[in-house]
Amino acid sequence: MMDEKVSIVVSTYNSESYIEQCMMSLKNQTYRNLEMVFVDDGSSDQTVKRCRELAEGDARIRIYPCTHRGVSATRNEGIGHCTGKYVTFVDSDDYVEPNLVERYIEAVHFFENNKKDVAFILCGMHFEVHVGTLEEDLKLVDSRDSFLTLPREKIGYLCWLKIFNFITNKLYDLETILQKDIQFSRDIQIGEDLRFNLDYLKAVSGELGVVNEPLYHYVRRTENSLSMVYYKNAISHTKEIYKELIGFAQDIENISNDDIMVLKAIYLADWTRRITALYDNHNGMFTVSEKHRITREEIRKDEYQQLLKEVHQGKKITTVRYLALRTKRFDLYFLLRRVYRLIRGKKGNGK
Repeated sequence: MMDEKVSIVVSTYNSESYIEQCMMSLKNQTYRNLEMVFVDDGSSDQTVKRCRELAEGDARIRIYPCTHRGVSATRNEGIGHCTGKYVTFVDSDDYVEPNLVERYIEAVHFFENNKKDVAFILCGMHFEVHVGTLEEDLKLVDSRDSFLTLPREKIGYLCWLKIFNFITNKLYDLETILQKDIQFSRDIQIGEDLRFNLDYLKAVSGELGVVNEPLYHYVRRTENSLSMVYYKNAISHTKEIYKELIGFAQDIENISNDDIMVLKAIYLADWTRRITALYDNHNGMFTVSEKHRITREEIRKDEYQQLLKEVHQGKKITTVRYLALRTKRFDLYFLLRRVYRLIRGKKGNGK
């Protein structure tokens, strides 16, 4: 029963200082029929050398150094080298529980034996911030069942938990990916995981299979990870992917208006975060006047204000935040946000 080969794709980039934790968590999996495909995205440190040292003596590990093309390109490269029945993805700065793959395969057979049509299988996650204080364990569903399914209309719930968007906590059918030519988009820096999941779900039938345990450790390791970094075209890419997500959800039979409103609230929150990241950007990409002009234009757009009204009417945003954004003055919202964070920080420190 437990004989299917599982491929694990790991994209690495300047990961020398933490790749050992990642690779050892994969080498020590209780499920042994694995292949581990490490694709390096042109690291300038000793990542490749360290990978080769750690891989010595384990024929299941293959390492492919590449020129720097970005994480989407390296993941696509990794998929091309996979030979398993199933594939999962791990980021080089993360690590997994030793029974991750075993639980995935147990879930596969559980769903097969119970005649459940499942699109992909996902698990819960640990979220860790190594320079902060956050560490949380997430069980997806309040249930004693280890394996269960969720209907597709619950993607809003999973997005709210920040679980659906990731690819790293999911097991996919490799043949489907290859036959349907599902790839990571190389022309976007934001939402490539979400788009991959949407493309995959469009290509297959079935509900969402769940391993109701937190088995993947998502790790933030730098100060920059504690605040959102602004990327070129971040706002337009954010709007594009969320419109695609909401459009996909609206086509799901039996999805409720409340589930759609949850997705709209997430869209509004992420759009606002991207505007905030631009307003707070200090890397010289824009002058101060340009930043203020763009943020002012974004918050005053009819689409933004209409979305804000809908989310408020759906009771998915606090009144204070709603009123601050309704002023259409992002400088005022940014100031209030900073004051709120200072107050929350003092309360968190017991002051």
